[in-house]
Amino acid sequence: MSWGILGTLLLRVARSSCSVILADHLLQLGAPINFCSSGRAIGQTPLYVASKKTSVEAAFFMKFLILNGADTVVSINRTVTHISEEKGAAKIAEKVGLTWSELEEMYKKSEKYKPTPDDD
Repeated sequence: MSWGILGTLLLRVARSSCSVILADHLLQLGAPINFCSSGRAIGQTPLYVASKKTSVEAAFFMKFLILNGADTVVSINRTVTHISEEKGAAKIAEKVGLTWSELEEMYKKSEKYKPTPDDD
């Protein structure tokens, strides 16, 4: 299956159920974690889409994506967007018991972390 199809499926999971189980399977199959939408909302990633929601499922989906390396700063319609400022992201600590910053730090300390030139 192509990365484009897998990425589109991951976006659809973010838009619908926010199922961590489905997301995990898609990533294992090779879905790009930062797959971007095209069309009228260029640049929306699965993490960004989930961050608009305030459900428990969305919070755990966001946690899963962050701990697996999803970008937390993206460009939406050519505008730099800090996903942590979205309504669901702002309430993540209430649902998962960890703040956005704590999740980012956990990822940076994990074996999955791959530093980028932008990291300080």
